[in-house]
Amino acid sequence: MIIDRKSHKRDLKFSITSYKGYEDEIVRMLNANRLEPHSCQYQNWRYLDEESPLPPVVFWLHSSKGDKIGMAALIFRTYWIGNKPFKFAVLGDISLNDKYRGKGVAKQLFKFMNSTIDKESYSCAFVMPNTAAQKSLSGSGWKTEQYLVPFVYLLDVSDWIYDILKINTLANLFGKLFRYFNGLKLAFKNTDGFSAEAVNDFDKSFDTFWVAFDKKNMIIGDKSISTLDWRYKKHPAQKFSIYKLMYNDRFIGFIVYSESGDKVCSIYEFIVLNQKYIEPSMTAFIKKMNKTNSPKSIRITLNERHPYAKALRSAGFIKRKTEGVFQTYMPSGSDMQESFSWFIGSGDKDT
Repeated sequence: MIIDRKSHKRDLKFSITSYKGYEDEIVRMLNANRLEPHSCQYQNWRYLDEESPLPPVVFWLHSSKGDKIGMAALIFRTYWIGNKPFKFAVLGDISLNDKYRGKGVAKQLFKFMNSTIDKESYSCAFVMPNTAAQKSLSGSGWKTEQYLVPFVYLLDVSDWIYDILKINTLANLFGKLFRYFNGLKLAFKNTDGFSAEAVNDFDKSFDTFWVAFDKKNMIIGDKSISTLDWRYKKHPAQKFSIYKLMYNDRFIGFIVYSESGDKVCSIYEFIVLNQKYIEPSMTAFIKKMNKTNSPKSIRITLNERHPYAKALRSAGFIKRKTEGVFQTYMPSGSDMQESFSWFIGSGDKDT
């Protein structure tokens, strides 16, 4: 069904479809407005490969002639509020043709989408948007919950030194000295009983861990085997590594990361059973990286009031400038409590 609506003296039309049957049109729209092309295989993985009782919903923006000029989609992912699971409508694939940008058109599409969220009484809509989308979403009723903050642990400063001095020999010398003294510092950090062990798969112990993890007073994305396996093992375009975090041979947490070509270890998942394990278990992981993979830095992005932020700084991570936000839209009459603590990281971003 196409709905007519006027906006800024421009006749706009809106429609809602499923994903199935519109795969090619979605890929064409995205590829016309992005530098990196998408494939149907990649989109099928995002839209269909994770099981959900609620099918994806695609919102289309049409010109007065009926041509598709923009889109956005809601895909339902499991989040836990306290110890109860809910299906959050995760917003993604926001795309608008060039000639319609900066005219308030995207805001109208989001308002149309909001009306559906209200009508269907979805638990919560969630997005980690780019700057342009953030402004339009804010203007259409979406709430900016918190900023996203990168934390970086440096293992090699040679590139940074080279950018300043432009002399390779000095950059390499300072880099080796930094790595040596950082290794000494790590050696003196007490991680007795803690270890980080590489594994190939998410085995049954991950579900046992997730059941045992206390989700009280927390809003957190699902970390069950089915979700982790879909998000990381079945990803069609990116390779991830998995580390179990152990304490006296007990499974107390895990890390999932991806390493880029410039040797940056980007952590997508870091979670432990008890906050007292944050610093020693992360330090054990850093020691392992320093001895084996030798990335130049380890990076983890969290929401600004994340419960792990303070302990990560104690572990030696440097807090960087904020990089983006996450936003929500609550349906009218939502009883979601503000007292819950958000637990958001890179793994929550719509891929």
